[in-house]
Amino acid sequence: MHKIAEGIVAAEELRAPLKVAELRTTRRNSIMAEVVAASKSFVGAQGSNKGGKSFFSTLTGATVSFPESAFQLYWNVFMMTILSYNLFMIPFRLAFYTSNTLGTDIVLDYVGDLVWLFDSKLRCTSFAFVEGDKVVSDKKKIRERYFEGGWYKGKSLYDILSLLPIELCVLSVTFGGSLSVTQIFAAFRMTKIMRLCWLGEHIRCIDVLFGNLTNNTYKNELKVSKLLLTILLSGHWLGCFFFLIAFIENKAGESNWADCSSGIKANHLWGCDGDKMMSTYDTYMRSVYWATTALTTAGYGDVSATTQAEQGFSIFVLVIGTLLFATVIANLEEIVAQVDATSTLFQMKVDEVKAYMKMRHVSVGVVEDIGRYYDTLWLKQRGAGESDVLSYLPDR
Repeated sequence: MHKIAEGIVAAEELRAPLKVAELRTTRRNSIMAEVVAASKSFVGAQGSNKGGKSFFSTLTGATVSFPESAFQLYWNVFMMTILSYNLFMIPFRLAFYTSNTLGTDIVLDYVGDLVWLFDSKLRCTSFAFVEGDKVVSDKKKIRERYFEGGWYKGKSLYDILSLLPIELCVLSVTFGGSLSVTQIFAAFRMTKIMRLCWLGEHIRCIDVLFGNLTNNTYKNELKVSKLLLTILLSGHWLGCFFFLIAFIENKAGESNWADCSSGIKANHLWGCDGDKMMSTYDTYMRSVYWATTALTTAGYGDVSATTQAEQGFSIFVLVIGTLLFATVIANLEEIVAQVDATSTLFQMKVDEVKAYMKMRHVSVGVVEDIGRYYDTLWLKQRGAGESDVLSYLPDR
């Protein structure tokens, strides 16, 4: 009854737009004042971050950065960029860089390693963390958590192992076999993948920052984007390894899926009948094409395994693809269920209002005004009630 009355009153207010605008402005300002006061009270209970305003003081370790501070959010997004570079380049070099001379692009790798070293220092001394319902900003506790808490001796062990430049051994040691110096270099840099231990924190900061920038309007779109990136990255890794198997078999003089025995010319990656070997771009696209079709369980059959090693790897990819596909479907169903549940509940409220107005023989003009009011309410708030939201805030 109260909600119906509110709807009728709101409809009547539409007849006096200037007055309503003034009332809503006053109400909005009072709400914002309450929110700000509550936020200050909440922050004050946790402890002030006096140095959070200074970017350089946080960089030097003079002050502590809180989990929701702009510095931590943007810094984790930056570190996610460096991690993404390594996740792309390591398997790509391992499969397609066949030169025995290291390229100048490894400079980017070691610049990223230096940033990772500095990141480890920040996480050891300057990054506060949440423990229960409190924010821990004491530097001694931050250091203890970094070295002792969590996984085996904390995540510091993974940071240390990932920072060891063991790949530089290829510059002083001669390796035999099918792989080039650059490929062996990339294989030893696999230790950098240990930085995935911070992936959860990076994604958390991306979610928070994206929500702040978009006012939490496109949360579902962000979730779908992350699922698509997961599929593409998985296809990239699996495609690179599928080509690497064929590369090693070709060096050993064995048949493989990319040699001239294939009946499809697009699979002749090594070149046949005097043709040149296909470019790196062509071989990469063909390999990732196979991995993507396998992951999505499409499997057109134009690229298929021919040896036992390739068949065993294909079985592994098909199992991974089944699990990944099931995960994607489950997440999409969750997104659709969330949207549908909100709209269904809101529509039920609107139907109740319409039924009540019909029973009370409310005039057509008022019915139309109330209908427009609820349409606007859905477009603006998506079913979120002001009183419900404000009830979550503290009294002071």
